[in-house]
Amino acid sequence: MKSREPAWDESGHKERTVPGDEPRLFGYGIPEVLGEGEHTPVSHAVVVAKGPGYPLRHQGVHLLDIQDQGNTTAEGLLKNLAYGATFGTKSIGAHAAQQRLILMPPDVARPVGAQGFSKQAAKEFLHAHANGSLGKMIQYMPLKGEARVADRWKWLENLTEEQLLEITVPVLEKADDFYIVVVGADRAKTGMFPSGPTPVTEGIDQYRP
Repeated sequence: MKSREPAWDESGHKERTVPGDEPRLFGYGIPEVLGEGEHTPVSHAVVVAKGPGYPLRHQGVHLLDIQDQGNTTAEGLLKNLAYGATFGTKSIGAHAAQQRLILMPPDVARPVGAQGFSKQAAKEFLHAHANGSLGKMIQYMPLKGEARVADRWKWLENLTEEQLLEITVPVLEKADDFYIVVVGADRAKTGMFPSGPTPVTEGIDQYRP
């Protein structure tokens, strides 16, 4: 089987593809509208990679599936992803580094793009809807006298645990902390990965025994 579609990098530039005998998996960070472009059948996937969007040809691992059992609207599909992104902790230090790398199959990306969402608009929608309890996300770090707490969060020291639990905040600091890469075949599940400070892409065959 030959590769058919060049991948898109984060800047919207096409990567060169090489015809071959085996199925290829390509990711492309959609330059303007989600769902654009051809895709090829999936063989194996790489999940940690430098510059989302270059050809992925090596065996990989999967960390978290975000299932969707019937949403067909762009907002429904994106809300499902946003709610699925509300896991883990939130940094209240001076340098927040949490991000989410989303590997989205084409049949999820197509309706999102077809209903008017650009890639940036999708990120902003995810950021607006991926919210959680601040108290739950900062339970890992005691506040009193903690030097790592940034000045802008010092006011939290005076709140009770109940008050902290009632505060709802975005899980990530900004919309651009969501990285969306469209990969794979239809009927695949969306992969959601915690990442930071920036996702990178790397083949893992050299680590196999």
